[in-house]
Amino acid sequence: NSSLLELLGYSDIKDVLGKSFKIFFPEQNEFNSLIEILEENKKVYNYEVEFIGNSGKRIWAILNLLINNGQISGFIIDINERKAAEEKEKNYQEALKAMKESAEESDREKSVFLSNISHDIKNPLNAITGFSSLLNDPYLTKEKSREYHFHIIQNTKLLSSLINNILDLSRFEASKIQLHESKCKLNVLMDELLVEFE
Repeated sequence: NSSLLELLGYSDIKDVLGKSFKIFFPEQNEFNSLIEILEENKKVYNYEVEFIGNSGKRIWAILNLLINNGQISGFIIDINERKAAEEKEKNYQEALKAMKESAEESDREKSVFLSNISHDIKNPLNAITGFSSLLNDPYLTKEKSREYHFHIIQNTKLLSSLINNILDLSRFEASKIQLHESKCKLNVLMDELLVEFE
């Protein structure tokens, strides 16, 4: 069949003479299935199949074949463009699905973050409120007063840091975050962490 030869990339029938038709099938079971259907029904209609062309390229086609007096006749339809369009649509849908899943995961992470940050904000707020109330004690010693003031200042810094982190997250999502290097005192940092997780 000249149409089939052209589709497979052969210009001369001599190039395929003596070769088994099954060499054009990437999967042996696909060839066997086609032969079984032809032997049983003596025909196949709208049979979608994938061939291997002369250059090794995969080629999609639809076969309509009929066996009559031991001879096979019929026609073949090239569906490579349709398959390419289907593959493009499949890839698009998969990319769309991945984007949707990524957005949903991002929403879940934001919910977890907001839940955690709400808890983290409550800790320094409660500490500030508690130590501020203790300062009203008329019998409070100067030593205790200094200690309570220290805790209030540290928790105020912690609260400020948490708020700045939230703002940084917003800037990061908007691609507007700016990084600034700064020196810190390790012992003070450890004291702040101790206060935070006490």
